[in-house]
Amino acid sequence: MPNNNKKIKILEGKTWEDERFIIQSDAIKTGRTEGVATRTLKKYEGKAPMARKSFFIHKDQNVAEILGWLVNTISSYFRKYWNRDVTLQQLEKSQKEVDVLKNELIKRGGEHEELKRKFSEQEKDLKLAQEVIKNAQNYKTKLDEFEKKIEESVINKKNIEEWVKEEIKNNRWLLGLDCEVKAKNKNIDIETEVDIHVETNFGEQRIIEAKSPNLRVFYSKSKKGGRLNISKEVSVALSEIIEYMRRTDVNSGLRTKGVYGIQKPIGRVLVGYELTSQEKEVLNDWNFYLAPYIKIVTYKELINSARKEINLIKAAEVQFLKNV
Repeated sequence: MPNNNKKIKILEGKTWEDERFIIQSDAIKTGRTEGVATRTLKKYEGKAPMARKSFFIHKDQNVAEILGWLVNTISSYFRKYWNRDVTLQQLEKSQKEVDVLKNELIKRGGEHEELKRKFSEQEKDLKLAQEVIKNAQNYKTKLDEFEKKIEESVINKKNIEEWVKEEIKNNRWLLGLDCEVKAKNKNIDIETEVDIHVETNFGEQRIIEAKSPNLRVFYSKSKKGGRLNISKEVSVALSEIIEYMRRTDVNSGLRTKGVYGIQKPIGRVLVGYELTSQEKEVLNDWNFYLAPYIKIVTYKELINSARKEINLIKAAEVQFLKNV
């Protein structure tokens, strides 16, 4: 409550209100006394709320007895004159219901923000797709050829790492349309060995370490199965990406640009093709702990993602033709 008396010091104040009333409760201290002052104000349309009733509990009074007496007295009045039963259990239930509603509002607010974010991303993806409408059929043909070569590598256990690196460099859309439309290849630290570094039109960095699809992501020391360990090839790839990020100040530039002007880094290790259910589970665990900056991606996932991008281009084409 407002303190118009300079002799009264408000230690702390809290307010409760609904559509018609405001209840203010303050811990106060004056030259002669200390305690809790509570008052009720009624709201008026177009006017300032006006105080109606108030009461004061001194700090030396038996607060527990007073509060118990208040609850019992108020409950009896409501039962007697307004036929409403008010108990401590109901009060607790009401508070729980209020807490549930508050949590639900917070949750809904978060869901609303998530929907806005997803809509913004879809809008961005659609704009990127519209830029490459004319390439949709070429992309599909190229992806079919890419997938065939990957599968042959896995079946024949043939290492095609260098071929994969060259293909991705020449077809950056395989990594996502944001890596193709108005994006550019970068190589800012020749002392570190990183396969692909792409800067998107949005200023985001994609750092890729590509291994051959026929290589295993995990291995087990026991022939009978047991714990899955990350393979040597993946371990080396992760080390190379982290070293590249460190040396080029990507990691230090998450909030502000480093000396190379790098910002928003995303590192990807491409390796393997199809995984067993156990391997998928372990990979999810690895990616959880590597997030948000680094992720291990199989070529199967890369190809599926690229097909979604092609479908997005087709959807953009349909929309474009409607607007013509």
